[in-house]
Amino acid sequence: MVTKRSKFSYVGFQATRNIGLYHFMEAIHPQHTCDEKQEHVRTLEAILKESKSDSNIWISDEAVGYFEALLAIYYRSMGDDAKARQLLQREIKNCLDMLSDEWAYNDWYAYRTLAMILARYGDDCNSLSAWSLLAPSDAGSESPSLKRQGDLNTTCEGRCNTTWTYANDFWRCKYCQDVAFDSECLEKLRAGKLMRDVCSPHHQFFHVPKWSDDEFRAVGKDHVRMGGEIQPDGMRTGGEIVTVDEWKNKLYEEWDIQKPAKSEEEKTEEKDKDAGEEGKEKDDQVKEDVFEKVMSLSTEQPTVVEMSVS
Repeated sequence: MVTKRSKFSYVGFQATRNIGLYHFMEAIHPQHTCDEKQEHVRTLEAILKESKSDSNIWISDEAVGYFEALLAIYYRSMGDDAKARQLLQREIKNCLDMLSDEWAYNDWYAYRTLAMILARYGDDCNSLSAWSLLAPSDAGSESPSLKRQGDLNTTCEGRCNTTWTYANDFWRCKYCQDVAFDSECLEKLRAGKLMRDVCSPHHQFFHVPKWSDDEFRAVGKDHVRMGGEIQPDGMRTGGEIVTVDEWKNKLYEEWDIQKPAKSEEEKTEEKDKDAGEEGKEKDDQVKEDVFEKVMSLSTEQPTVVEMSVS
């Protein structure tokens, strides 16, 4: 089914995105007065409102999420954490729900989007957790392929022909919608030597560290490292290793998001699984009881019967 929102015009969105980014940068400009900042915030809020309108046929849901993220960054910088979380909650729910359904084909998109939302919010640890799940197909291999591949599709905006298909040593802009650089091109941007009009040296960036098979093996498949501290080089120290489901449940809880209702099939599978685990526990208990009984019998002293000879 084709909806108005799905009739996406790239040119129309690009123009609106650039206008929104301009007003965001003006809203956080340190030399502007409060009144000047508020004027730009109101304009950005008007852009968001118009973007959500059904009559707007050139703005995608992803673009709406981008404008929400810009406003969230502003409100968090002003200390209004509640407003920032309210703006990001919709997109975080969408990502977590995608990661909780039975379809795996869009998980890479959900992890990438979730990672960027959390980075913009300032939750670098959980952002890094999401990035770490964008792994190469042969993750953990002792003899990895020379041309490793994953589901990610990211290109360096410095036009150096560097591309990434998994999370491996790149910098993501927190202000631009979908801009990444390798270290060399980012240095050129910051030095004013990048021969391209893209992004800005005044933007903030999140470093996704170099992929580590050792870390992947230490954490384990279907597990993720959560918490800890992020060092200046982007690497994490400390943290707790949990299952991916436990990590997702924690995010549902932290963001006060209700988990999607389970289908009847999922409920039946869960019930069968619980019944199987309960049956196994009973079997194990019976075996343990029998073993203890046998051991107690084997340690009992034989009864000696004294007989008198007449």
